[in-house]
Amino acid sequence: MVQPTSMTITEKYIQQIVPLLAVAEGSKVSTKQMNGAIAYLFPCPFCSHLNTQSGKKKPRKQTAILMPRRESKWVYTFKCHRGGSSQCSGAAVSFNNFLHEYNKPIFKRYQLEMNNR
Repeated sequence: MVQPTSMTITEKYIQQIVPLLAVAEGSKVSTKQMNGAIAYLFPCPFCSHLNTQSGKKKPRKQTAILMPRRESKWVYTFKCHRGGSSQCSGAAVSFNNFLHEYNKPIFKRYQLEMNNR
């Protein structure tokens, strides 16, 4: 009998925030296999509500991703391909930094659990 693999703390908190990431009505979070684990695609919570450069609003467009790293499928990073706000412009950031910017109460619980592991 194969034992189920246990969920990491990061995966546990990703599962908590996935329902929150569909920020616009009618938007959704998609998944795909990447680097041996599941990646999550969703509208960026930091810039999807802003107008595009052409002046249009595309709040349901999946421009952001939480993806497992190549080096370790248990380490996730956040990247927004639009980069429309200060929280999501530039390089990919760690899940820790993303969660801190996205939802501070959940981040505090995550941090506490990580420190107590």
